[in-house]
Amino acid sequence: MKKVISTLIGLSLLCACTNKEQMEKINTFWTQQVLELHMSMLQKSLSGDKMPNGFDMSKLQQAIALQIAATIPPAGNATEPVAAAAKPTAAKKSSAEPILVQVFLSNTCPWCKKLKQEKFIENMRKKYGQDVIVEEYEVHAAASQVPFQRAVKKCKTTGGVPLVVVGNECIRGYIQGGEGVFGEAKKIMTRELAKREEEDTDAPAVFSILMEDEDIQGPASSEDKMKMQAYLDRVHDDNEETLKSLRSMFSKRVVNQGMAMIADMETSLKNTANKSATYQAFAKDANSVKQAHQQKIDKLVAQNAKNIRKKR
Repeated sequence: MKKVISTLIGLSLLCACTNKEQMEKINTFWTQQVLELHMSMLQKSLSGDKMPNGFDMSKLQQAIALQIAATIPPAGNATEPVAAAAKPTAAKKSSAEPILVQVFLSNTCPWCKKLKQEKFIENMRKKYGQDVIVEEYEVHAAASQVPFQRAVKKCKTTGGVPLVVVGNECIRGYIQGGEGVFGEAKKIMTRELAKREEEDTDAPAVFSILMEDEDIQGPASSEDKMKMQAYLDRVHDDNEETLKSLRSMFSKRVVNQGMAMIADMETSLKNTANKSATYQAFAKDANSVKQAHQQKIDKLVAQNAKNIRKKR
């Protein structure tokens, strides 16, 4: 019996690549290598040939996944657009577009002067580096009229200053106490960066291939092996439901992490079955294995609970 199972998860993030065409060629090449490997093994199996001693398909697939990851340039190699005025003290590499921060001030506004004295703009550039482009506008200048009117409309305000726009959110007026406007801007930046990270990491390369579902090996009787297989099938069905839930709630980044954990769980359970002499011995060990891996999946869900997608 053949199954479609996710066996190779190349956690090679498609980050900032200086050559998109080269990136596609690399992924195409390694995908072909995996498929050719599968077809070769399948032909051997169908023709009755024995697999080489010690051959482990999963380990070879993992090695290919590591090779894919090693071939891809590290994040941050791409040249990123940075405003000439925004030269950060501690520049940080980013694979996404910087978040636009617009600061609207007036030379006659005392609160604007206080915001300048607090070095709001300098602090934003220093803290977020290339993750931001900070634009400063004097609202009475002719060149500032169009962007200011757009900001006023976007923020649904009457036109008072200071007015700070961080990404898609607005900070109206001067905030006293705590970290003031800077503190509020940091909260917004945290939300904006979290959204961008989800979008950035939504495209890890995931390779699913067709491969023959090998029978359970080992010393157990045929009857016990049938029971073991039934156990494995139930776990597989439960895992499919888990993946459906993850896909409905989380980003692809979280889903792919869950897929990796599930693949590891099923591989461990299959290895346990291959080593067990009886179904009773298998069930005892398998329950422990499943519980350990389930805890990892539960932890993944808990860590990302705050990022659950809102129902539309």
